[in-house]
Amino acid sequence: METVGPLGDLCGVEIKTLATFREQGFFESHPRFRTRTARAVDSLQRDLSPLMIICSHGDWIPIAMEHLTGARLRLKKGGWIQVELTSPPRLASLRQTLP
Repeated sequence: METVGPLGDLCGVEIKTLATFREQGFFESHPRFRTRTARAVDSLQRDLSPLMIICSHGDWIPIAMEHLTGARLRLKKGGWIQVELTSPPRLASLRQTLP
């Protein structure tokens, strides 16, 4: 909430906390984590809003983007991704912070 709260306020977007967006659990297998992430992405596509701001961890976001767009990427700390939900969805931009 602290990460996107100010941005949500500025854009007039409601902030929701969803357990399906959490990073991979210590005892969670990688296949189960991928399945959970894919289900979270699928649920987002069913409930589209004009603007969605999603904040998660570096392990969740690349898996979500691969499921959504087919793009395989690495996301550095502080990086962000913009996705256009066209049909099919496409990766519009990937921003990385400088080291």
